[in-house]
Amino acid sequence: MHRFVAAHLLVLAALLGGCSGKSGPDAGPAAGGKPGSAALPGLDPTSRLDLDNGRVSVFSPQGWRRASRSYDYLVRYESKPQLPYPAVVVLAADPPEGFTEVTGENHAAFVEALTAQVAGPEAKGIIRKPARAKVGSHHAVSWAAAGEAKLDGTPKKIERDCTAVVVDGRLYTVEAW
Repeated sequence: MHRFVAAHLLVLAALLGGCSGKSGPDAGPAAGGKPGSAALPGLDPTSRLDLDNGRVSVFSPQGWRRASRSYDYLVRYESKPQLPYPAVVVLAADPPEGFTEVTGENHAAFVEALTAQVAGPEAKGIIRKPARAKVGSHHAVSWAAAGEAKLDGTPKKIERDCTAVVVDGRLYTVEAW
């Protein structure tokens, strides 16, 4: 059985493209991402949370809090309780048809399938087209899309940096808001 520790994925997504090169709960602070983006704090090793029947484990960034449970996501971490962003959100879904595992041989087809889902006719606000990515040993897809979050009841435009992988036949998407 594959056991994927999603901390690496959380770091990757929250940094909006930067990565410390370390994974797991001992991954220290990392800088990077887009110019002007803040470094994500180290991960809190005491915050391990097993999700989706034990398929994935996640760790919160140091000092961040886990948001209330919701059917909209597996878990969501927020930097400040009074603000809905910055945040890291982990979603789970069935993968595109025929993708129970993504390998080097079917990676391009996986990118195409996810592109059809996220950049299809109903999709709006794609900022960066889906492209190949790697998260540890996993073949992934990364893209950016416009989004909206409410602050004091007022909608605010945000950017969602997304990375998706297939683990044990499930599609996991991490969004950094």
